[in-house]
Amino acid sequence: MRRHFNRCEPSGFAVLGREVDHLLKQIFPGESGNACQTAPAFAARATVRETAHHFEIAIDLPGVMPEDVTVEYEEGMLVVSGERKPAMLEEGTSVLRDERVQGNFRRVFQLKEINSDAITAEFKHGVLTVVAPKPQKPTGKKVEIKVV
Repeated sequence: MRRHFNRCEPSGFAVLGREVDHLLKQIFPGESGNACQTAPAFAARATVRETAHHFEIAIDLPGVMPEDVTVEYEEGMLVVSGERKPAMLEEGTSVLRDERVQGNFRRVFQLKEINSDAITAEFKHGVLTVVAPKPQKPTGKKVEIKVV
């Protein structure tokens, strides 16, 4: 039997969440926002690509300053870490609502066979792109024999 859901009809959990939120607002008046929601931690989302010659990691870091980001490679692990800092407020300014997430982030990527001396990183339009070249494989070579 196929079941159809009406998008306008709230689920039992949504109704329960609203009821709990209403109850908490009665207990703690003056609190704004949804009491059932918690702010998520800052998550640096990444895309990892591989070609025949290199690995490429693109990490979305909107609102992060390049000087607040560190890229390190050690023992087969590429570590990208940093911090998204809260915006500075001008004197006399107050925040009415802040939904932007701040905090530290750390991403670790296992890349065992790379040329660590040739890793590059570029920060452009809020995206950090790290390119880790693979070591060049020795190619076969025909050795010419000299006749003496």
